[in-house]
Amino acid sequence: MIPFFRKIRKKLADDNKPIKYLRYAIGEIVLVVIGILIALSINNWNEIKIENTLEIKLLKEISDNLNEDINRLNENIEETSSFRGSFQRVLNHLENKTLITETLKHDYSLIFGIGFGTFSSNDTGFESLKSIGINLVKNDKIRKELTLLYGAKYNSITDDITYYMDDLIESYSKFQATLYDQFKINEAYKSAEPINLEKLQNNIGYQNYLKQIIFLLGTVENRYIQVKDQIRSLDDLIKEELKSRK
Repeated sequence: MIPFFRKIRKKLADDNKPIKYLRYAIGEIVLVVIGILIALSINNWNEIKIENTLEIKLLKEISDNLNEDINRLNENIEETSSFRGSFQRVLNHLENKTLITETLKHDYSLIFGIGFGTFSSNDTGFESLKSIGINLVKNDKIRKELTLLYGAKYNSITDDITYYMDDLIESYSKFQATLYDQFKINEAYKSAEPINLEKLQNNIGYQNYLKQIIFLLGTVENRYIQVKDQIRSLDDLIKEELKSRK
């Protein structure tokens, strides 16, 4: 294209001999500028294309990470809810002084074998994004929510769970140690029952502790659910963005 413009310019310059060289010089400058602008435009277009491709790749990876977190939270929610249910059934049994059943024996065993899963987010996609620059994400809302989730929100739930669980497990272990000789427990901890049910039914301190654990388990479960909803909301935003970029 530039040789074509150069022929036209040369012809125009030749038609007016006195200013031929001036026209020629100006024409050369204009052609060089046009060439530079075209090259810059092509380079900028290529850079934008590369950035968009990288952004989409990282958003897809972050979306996968978020879904892994949701699955992990669902497991923790189910586990916490299961333990809370066992504690609640034992408490109801003691308060209402009902007969012990096989289901309750299993619930008693869970009280002795209580355990809690930890939660840590999969942040590989977000860390890759941070290393490149968070501003790679063009959508302002997604960029803001990503920063909040992987900063304050994930740290908050981790701190909450650690606080509640450390306090609960330490106190629980000390308390349970005083009650082992009051229960018959099978070797696999699949079944347990009070040796003196009437005595345990009249142990108000034990029942109050069960209430405390039920409350703490409910608090932890609610925190899991809250964060899961926030994760799902962010993942929906990312999926909408990826769909619009196809």
